[in-house]
Amino acid sequence: MIVKYLQIVLRVVRKYRGYTFINILGLTIGITSSLLIGLYIADELSYDKYHPDGNRVYRLVTTVSDKNSKINTALSPSVVAKSLKESELVEEAIRFGAWKTFPITYDTTSYTEDYLLLADSNFFQFFNLKLIAGEASNVLNKERNVVITASAAKRYFDYGEGAEDSVLGKTVHLAQGYEATISGIAEDPPVQSHFHFSHILSIKSWSDGLDGPWRVPRVYTYVRLKSARESQRFQTQLNEMVKKGIATEAIDSLQIDLPSSISLSLQPFSSIHLRSALEDEIEKNGSIGNLYISAAIAVFIALLACINFINLATARSANRSKEVAVRKTVGATSRRLLRQFFFESYFYITISLLLSLFVIVSFLPIFNYISGKSIEYSYLFQPQVLAGLLLIAAVIGLIAGFYPAIYLSQFTPIEVLRGSLRRKRRRFGIRGILVVFQFFIASMMIVGTLVVYSQLRFMNNLDPGFEQDNVLNLLHTKNLMQNGDAFKEDLKKIGGVINASYVNRLPPSVNWEARFSIDSGRHDLHMFVYEMDFDTPDILDLKMTRGRFFSEDHPEDTASIILNETAMRALGWSSFDGKQIYSYYDQPGGRQRKVIGVMQDFNFQSAKKPIMPLAIITGSTPNWEMAIRIRNHHTDSVKTAIQKLWSSYTDNAPFELQVLEQNIRQDFDTERDIGSLFLVFTSLAIVIACLGLYGLASFTTQRRNKEIGIRKAMGANITSVIYLLNKQFLLLVLIGNVVALPLTWWLLNIWLRQFDRHVSLSLAYFIGAAMITTLVAILSVSHQALKAAMSNPVNALRTD
Repeated sequence: MIVKYLQIVLRVVRKYRGYTFINILGLTIGITSSLLIGLYIADELSYDKYHPDGNRVYRLVTTVSDKNSKINTALSPSVVAKSLKESELVEEAIRFGAWKTFPITYDTTSYTEDYLLLADSNFFQFFNLKLIAGEASNVLNKERNVVITASAAKRYFDYGEGAEDSVLGKTVHLAQGYEATISGIAEDPPVQSHFHFSHILSIKSWSDGLDGPWRVPRVYTYVRLKSARESQRFQTQLNEMVKKGIATEAIDSLQIDLPSSISLSLQPFSSIHLRSALEDEIEKNGSIGNLYISAAIAVFIALLACINFINLATARSANRSKEVAVRKTVGATSRRLLRQFFFESYFYITISLLLSLFVIVSFLPIFNYISGKSIEYSYLFQPQVLAGLLLIAAVIGLIAGFYPAIYLSQFTPIEVLRGSLRRKRRRFGIRGILVVFQFFIASMMIVGTLVVYSQLRFMNNLDPGFEQDNVLNLLHTKNLMQNGDAFKEDLKKIGGVINASYVNRLPPSVNWEARFSIDSGRHDLHMFVYEMDFDTPDILDLKMTRGRFFSEDHPEDTASIILNETAMRALGWSSFDGKQIYSYYDQPGGRQRKVIGVMQDFNFQSAKKPIMPLAIITGSTPNWEMAIRIRNHHTDSVKTAIQKLWSSYTDNAPFELQVLEQNIRQDFDTERDIGSLFLVFTSLAIVIACLGLYGLASFTTQRRNKEIGIRKAMGANITSVIYLLNKQFLLLVLIGNVVALPLTWWLLNIWLRQFDRHVSLSLAYFIGAAMITTLVAILSVSHQALKAAMSNPVNALRTD
């Protein structure tokens, strides 16, 4: 029976080559798009699944609040871990600090590595991460012990397979000459993890990380409960721990009536990657909203392909009606015909699926580049992925084949063979509704693409409040130690360098938060801290609105402070004259600082976030980083000269020089990826809609061939024939655009809310989408219409 069905399908393919090509191409594009997006979604959903007890693991989230602001951070007080272990509900707790980049030297070779963690000794026992060399129970027991990943070990050492133990005991040097002994080699962490590392240093090496005040979040803390059902009960215990800890701390510092301004909450381990966008995240997380958008695009494109198949199958029903009538006359039942037409559908789906797999394998590197992923070819052939591919193909085949199979198998033989089969003339039949739905989808995707790119352009053109062009960012400058001043002076002598200054960070990475108060600790205000030297405002072109900046002519400025405009509003101050602020990050009992000026607000963090209260103070020399202003078009030559100077001042310290403008642009990578995905898949959606409309116009033209011949014989010109065939499709396109407007408006408003500043939605986006879809429809239909209009009417009138 299958052989018979296959023979029928092959005859249909040979007879309707154009129809077959359009169908297979449309289905291939639809399946390929859906599968690629499916791979993207599967990769995002696979994050942090490596932990067998992930449902019982939580991260502590700290909320620091005062009367004017509230900050939610992924960090938590380092002291809280001790209290956690005292709870009968807790099985284990772990804390670690993280450095994003750091220098490391082995022998005479220096490297710049990503992500150094300073972790408790139970790190490898808490997380399901394997060691290649060393024992999980003791690799981080001692101060100055460091565990490195297998990939890092291969970069540093030349050892054979199975000789990993030979690396243990070797010494490496971290920042500022800090010496550490390799105590273990770990497997590289999974790519699908919300945190990564290349080195893990014992937290005992970090004296500030072991203990600290309850009011200062500085480490990442994770807890594994004995039962996930006890999370609510444990949250109650956690609240009591915080109250007790803060009260004890207040009494110890004679601040008896100090109100609590910190709270801790539990964040499920499995939700961090997709549902967390806190301050101080270890790495940039994904977005569940973007995942919903991607899933919607995949479904929409699959539906477009299905609609094409349905429309083209039913449009050519008259051509196949005699075939159905004859087969029924010789004994074929409706059920057998139903199976035949379903077989045809799945034949096309199978061919399209095989072509889709070929396209995916060919274009996977390009897709990875566009989406920012690193999906490997082997991932495609995992059993669960193959099962997913087959399920998607089966669902598409069922949707695409169901209606045509039912429709074609219901013809009555006697009506067909007598030639009395009547077509119902309705203004909007099922095919019309499906075309409306196609352009409803196309319009939504076009408007979405236009808005995403408009928002990106808006953010890129937004004035950050400082000068970002021609500024370089030199990292790891703490390695200069006592040579900081001399290096800076020599740096200024390099041709092409205008000025240089030491800072703790450069925008958009100013993320150091600290506690301040205006009356010796009784009323807290939490602000971000920006350490600068005297030259920083000149380099970044920062503006003072009132008062003055720090000056070498005022030695007392080391105990002074400058606030941004947002901080002044948070404090409720209209003037800073005679104002004092106490800082607690550098002196536990509080250090009194005089306010000497107000700086104009600028985006020291992501432009997607609102500007927060900022305290500007003088920093050390050298500080963690250096800002360097250079002359235009001197980047390459200056980089070479700076590297040469750096080598003369440091003992094999790694050289890392970044461009500030590029760092700021990277802040929009997620939105740029979404925009690229929108653009690519919207273009493919338009192609699918074009194919369907082209095929539908072809069958419509054939069906109205005699009518067109009569009209031409009665004097109709080419323009009127083209208009006749276009107007019915253009009306459907217009309806699709109008129906799409309210839903698209609502969804895009939700997406734009994640930005503190964003474009305003206007009808211009929808008019643009309507113009694009109208042009696409005219181009798709007009080719067939022009061919019909230019044909000889005599040939049309000769046909039966």
